[in-house]
Amino acid sequence: MLVRSLGYLRWRSPDVAAWATFATQTLGMMHARTDVDGSQYFRMDDEPYRLAVVPRADAGIDALGFRVDDSSKLDEITVMLDRFNIAWSCGTDTECAERRVGEFVRTTDPAGVAIEFYSTPITDHTRLVTPYVDGFVAGALGFGHVVLTTSDMAASATFYRDILGFQLRNTATLGSPNGVPARTVQFYGCNPRHHSVALVEFKDPGKLRHFMVEMTTLDDVGSTIDRCQDNGVTIRETLGRHTNDLMASFYVAAPDGTNVEIGFGAQQVDSSTWSVHEVTAPSLWGHRPVPAAPPVLDGVTEPQPLATTTRS
Repeated sequence: MLVRSLGYLRWRSPDVAAWATFATQTLGMMHARTDVDGSQYFRMDDEPYRLAVVPRADAGIDALGFRVDDSSKLDEITVMLDRFNIAWSCGTDTECAERRVGEFVRTTDPAGVAIEFYSTPITDHTRLVTPYVDGFVAGALGFGHVVLTTSDMAASATFYRDILGFQLRNTATLGSPNGVPARTVQFYGCNPRHHSVALVEFKDPGKLRHFMVEMTTLDDVGSTIDRCQDNGVTIRETLGRHTNDLMASFYVAAPDGTNVEIGFGAQQVDSSTWSVHEVTAPSLWGHRPVPAAPPVLDGVTEPQPLATTTRS
């Protein structure tokens, strides 16, 4: 495959400070550095960073970074982009320094998501310290996965499958309990992780439905649930197990309203023997929406214990 992994997510946010707290104290990542413009970078493994949050007024995906083996793979990608008449450009020296990479090429997917293909990440060899978690399943498998919206599934599938060489792992047509029409979902992988990119049909394309980080132990997931409850982080969906990658996970609300899936134990795929199948339910169990707390009405007080009397 041309792409070896989903390397990083660059996210735009008007509240970088909230993300710094969320990334370190909820997700358990290590703060890597702060740039002069206020951008924050966070580590999960030996890579220079996996999540970057850049200060902008409009929240959303700034770029997805896909790692390739070397310059020759970048050349192959540009040949494929040219073949499909997709514009691309090279990152400047300044941009490469910001991203801590040797070189990268940028383009845009059919839904409007900024995509960067990079090689030669530059590490500073600082020891990774993650006091809240034992660690993350990252490394050669990459950052995790992202779920992206598209209004043209055929065009997006062509980009990830036919141009970049991602393997289709699963399809799904999933209904919604609140009456929203069923949506088509496709899951794509580029290494043994079941999927690094999922595409969901949606009228508002180019949005991040959620990103996923995988922890190394179930206890890490459980303690993260505890931290969310202790610190007032909104849990969007309860602990459950997915039908396609078999991951045990739950969903939380991140700053700016996007969602993060936090999980453990996803199956890994042998691409030479894997066959595509369709799933008809998102979960084997769990992943139930957490209802909002009922409002507290003015003038309502807690019941008081009955007064006791002493017989004289």
